[in-house]
Amino acid sequence: MGSIRLHPEHGVNPSLDLCFWCGKERGVALLGYNKGKEAPRSVVTSYAPCDGCKGQMAQGITIMEAGAASRYPNVPEIQAGVVPTGRWVVMREEALEKVFSPDMVDTLKRSRKAFVEAGPMFEQFLPDDQQGEISA
Repeated sequence: MGSIRLHPEHGVNPSLDLCFWCGKERGVALLGYNKGKEAPRSVVTSYAPCDGCKGQMAQGITIMEAGAASRYPNVPEIQAGVVPTGRWVVMREEALEKVFSPDMVDTLKRSRKAFVEAGPMFEQFLPDDQQGEISA
């Protein structure tokens, strides 16, 4: 088991670990020394979905909004050139044919997830009351 370097004033220096996809708390991150700074109240330590999000994502095909760069500081790429915004929807397989080409439908059914460019393309997947720019 690894060791954690304690902060002289803040000890294990805990932060609430939040799910990137829904923002709910899922545990505590012990940051320790943290470059000599006090830990923030909350952090996102992973793009892995919490159990609740994982359960929702398993109900269909997950379409995630993403861009080439983040609007927020310190948000890393989830894969080369792809930074998720945090907005996502789950589509039933039957609905895919109405939106995507047959080749893309086959790919989506195999992969079970896709990133869609941030902006108007993603808006078509959201209910009317959730469309529009997300606030920073």
